[in-house]
Amino acid sequence: MSADVRARIDAALAVGQWVSSGPGFEPDSIDYPKYEASTEFADMSNVEFADMWRSMTPEDKAKLPAEVRKAAVERYNADNVLGSRKPHSIDRATATVDAHRQATEDAPVPAQPFAYVSLADLSENPPPEREWVWRPWFPRGTLVAGFGGAGIGKTLFAQQVGTCVGNGVPIFGQPVTQGPVIGLFGEDDPEELRRRQGDILAHLGRSPSYSSEGLHFEGRAGLENVLMTFGADRVPLYTPLMQQVHDECARLRPALVILDNIAQMFGGLENDRHQVTVFANALTGIAREFNCCVLLLGHVAKAEGSEYSGSTAWEAAVRTRLWLERRVDGLVELHRAKANYAARDSVLLEYQHGAFVQIDATSAATDSLVMAQAEIDLLAALDTLTARQVATSQAPTATTFLPKLAGKENLLNGTTVEVAARALAGLIDRGELLVGQPLGWKKADRHPAIGIARKVAT
Repeated sequence: MSADVRARIDAALAVGQWVSSGPGFEPDSIDYPKYEASTEFADMSNVEFADMWRSMTPEDKAKLPAEVRKAAVERYNADNVLGSRKPHSIDRATATVDAHRQATEDAPVPAQPFAYVSLADLSENPPPEREWVWRPWFPRGTLVAGFGGAGIGKTLFAQQVGTCVGNGVPIFGQPVTQGPVIGLFGEDDPEELRRRQGDILAHLGRSPSYSSEGLHFEGRAGLENVLMTFGADRVPLYTPLMQQVHDECARLRPALVILDNIAQMFGGLENDRHQVTVFANALTGIAREFNCCVLLLGHVAKAEGSEYSGSTAWEAAVRTRLWLERRVDGLVELHRAKANYAARDSVLLEYQHGAFVQIDATSAATDSLVMAQAEIDLLAALDTLTARQVATSQAPTATTFLPKLAGKENLLNGTTVEVAARALAGLIDRGELLVGQPLGWKKADRHPAIGIARKVAT
């Protein structure tokens, strides 16, 4: 039996009671809020009920609870047998409920008084210090928007920051406030999140079992991810997912909520200032209610130098806007492009072994030349070690870590092990060096040698 049929049968319970109540029935005595919450009587005529009851099979009727079936039979018999004995009672009930509903809908909503801020007692009752999730990047109680081009690493950045917040680990040298983290990643499946998390934890030097508590990440690729849409009259419509986000915040009390990304979760027009502002205000409401920071990721426009896409409200409606920019030297610069509570600033980042690492800005100008030479020296060292039938590894903790082994054998021509490690990460990321490759000889234990090898040109 369908849920609609069951709901209408439940409604028949009250109707059957009214019809059998006799001449003393008074519609004015109805408890309207309770009645409207428990029945659909005002929306169901006698004809509709009779048609519905006749359409039900005996098997469906037999499945009904005894009291519901009895009330339904009484309602059906009253409509068909009593005929004109009391139709006025049913009609009066319907009309009275309709009138009450219309009056309720038309009644103006009482205006709430303004909650004016107390300013006279600042000396004896000063406001608390501003709280931060990640100082001075993520203020609590606010919405932070983070934008960047496709493939620049927005999701990696967010997941790495979330992991640090969940574990109380400083981010790029700046302190964090440890707390639970909710992350909804609309473009990644669960296994991709797990692969990325493994690289992040290896960079942080932490074990998965020790570092997973407090991290609530969901890969939502292929799922419905819209949080808000808008009706024809531009009134915002909250989706069940928005309610679920709110409920999870109430349950977990997170320090940080990551929403990836605008294209997945905003069901309005990105160029509509009003819709963008309403959406941003709704997320700010979650941040304020649960004293957390909400990080909303988004793409930039196609135009060169674009820092976000769509209406200027994407900047105006947030307290902090971040921008990830790819530099010509391959480094990524994280800009604090808008900051209401801190100075505008930036940090240089480099992608190494699946994580972002901060780079000293003072050496960035000459970094590209240094890295180019380091790659040449490292490749030459790899060739020498391979010719000696020495297998090498990309794992920093391994005794055969290529930069460390090359430095020990004086094969780096003055390049430091640290710079060689960065060069190795770049060569692997670009696919010029491959890891876990069969090297063509057997080790002392008769097992095939596996290690780093150059990519063979095809």
